[in-house]
Amino acid sequence: MARRRVSRGCDPLREGLTGLRLVAEECDSGRSTPVSGVPAPQRSPNTPVVDRTEDGLGVLRRGMHRAPTPSSQGKLRFRGMEALPHAPPDTFAQEDMELRAHGIRESLLHSQSGFSDFRGFMNLAMLFLFVSSFRIAAENLGDYGVLADIYPFVRAFHPMPLTVNRLTFLSLMLYVAAACVIERAAAALVTSEFSASGKDQFRRAAAEMLLDGLHVANIMSALIIPCIIVTVYETPLFGGFLVVFQAVITWMKLISYVAVNQHYRSKLRQVSDAPKGGGSAKDEVSDSASDAGDPPRLTRRRPRERTVSESSDAASGPKVLYPDNLTFGDVFFFLAIPTLCYELKFPRTPRIRLRFVFRRAVEVLSLLITIIFLVQQWMTPLVAVTLELGDDVSLVVLFGRILKMALPNNLIWLILFYMYFHSFTNLCAELLRFGDRQFYRDWWNAHTVSYFWRNWNIPVHKWMLRHVYRPLRAMGCSRTAAVTAVFALSALLHEVVISTPIGVFKGISFAGMLVYVPLATVTDYIFKQTGSKTWGNVVVWGSLVLGQPAGIILYAKGFQRLSGQAVPVPLGNRTL
Repeated sequence: MARRRVSRGCDPLREGLTGLRLVAEECDSGRSTPVSGVPAPQRSPNTPVVDRTEDGLGVLRRGMHRAPTPSSQGKLRFRGMEALPHAPPDTFAQEDMELRAHGIRESLLHSQSGFSDFRGFMNLAMLFLFVSSFRIAAENLGDYGVLADIYPFVRAFHPMPLTVNRLTFLSLMLYVAAACVIERAAAALVTSEFSASGKDQFRRAAAEMLLDGLHVANIMSALIIPCIIVTVYETPLFGGFLVVFQAVITWMKLISYVAVNQHYRSKLRQVSDAPKGGGSAKDEVSDSASDAGDPPRLTRRRPRERTVSESSDAASGPKVLYPDNLTFGDVFFFLAIPTLCYELKFPRTPRIRLRFVFRRAVEVLSLLITIIFLVQQWMTPLVAVTLELGDDVSLVVLFGRILKMALPNNLIWLILFYMYFHSFTNLCAELLRFGDRQFYRDWWNAHTVSYFWRNWNIPVHKWMLRHVYRPLRAMGCSRTAAVTAVFALSALLHEVVISTPIGVFKGISFAGMLVYVPLATVTDYIFKQTGSKTWGNVVVWGSLVLGQPAGIILYAKGFQRLSGQAVPVPLGNRTL
């Protein structure tokens, strides 16, 4: 009985080898007649057709793995053995498709492979960045100890005593109030009754020119006087920077305030000088105001895309008419909101979100403390050690110092960007219910210098576009000349903000900003030639990473020569 079982267990292998031999003989002889002892059954219409690329090895393998069924009465049937088709002799030299291990493929790191998922390398790069940063931080603490001291910054905001910086800062509101008073006088002059005689018309034109001259004097005083006070008086560096920075912002806002109101004043003058029933200014004039016997009033038709949403536009209230907008509340609201372009009516949100305000306030406070700590603990020792090297240092050593300062400087710069352009501006906008929150766009993806400066600071970009670029183009200037003028004005403002508190007027920031004019041409050419945004983005980031530390070193050296003293930074037991 055991012998019979062993014999029956060998039947599948024996039958499989027999079938393979018979199939090979049949293919070699080219005969399609049944082999002796193996009758060829008739194939029904439902019998599947056997693949012609099947070889004897596949038949053998399936036969060995096929389990016996009760209907076979001990004999193992092989699938496909009944109706094997004719096949060429080289069919059995082909590999089984299931055993094939090779194909025509590109390596993943090849540019033509189509593979783009490199998250692992990005994680590795971030890990290297954190490891190197923590290593440098550990070395910094080991060499210098804890240098951070927040008291000088807190003292700058202490309410008593009233220093020159704080008085100058508060005096900026006087220029804003003066602009409102002058514009109200100009609007009253336009709407007043004058005869058609040449003498009266000349008197009105002369008075309006005088008021415009007062506007110009007031605007320039808002920038020049604070800068002179900060330069003449020995004010703290941080406080002086805040005063000059706010003076530049006030100067730009006053220009926008006066320019927009002058535009509507000229429209109002046209309506006032037009004959009765002339219908000039059309839909710009409020008919209801004219019917009531009041002087014609103007309203600005704001484009549809400038509204934030239907709810916020509805919450903004009724339309604002010129000269009804000439109030102290309106001009000081414009001074407080985070924008530089004036409008008769700003988009407003329905309510103040207290939870949003709390989060932004916590971010501002924590990030400001972080920036102070990084500046005192990390950047100041690097600058002090660089100054200790003297002026005879080689370019290789100086470039090494720039590279060493690049990491902490750009880390501080990115934190400062988030703190000011996101946390602080959103905090102010939420408290004042200012609806337009687009203070920046994706400047970090900039593939050209032009794209970077258009998206890095949206309020300044809009101001430059409205009050510098478009007027120059309307005057007939070429695009290149208008863009160069925009960069030159931006460079001048950067020089004023940075050089005035330090007292170093070397034109470093001005020259650094003007370098971006030819660099913009280079990045535009790279993008047009390659069609790739990668290399242009590398150039933009490289200019930021290397340009800022170089500027810091130049300003520090200039401050050292001007003051005749080293930067007071304790380094262990000694002071530079």
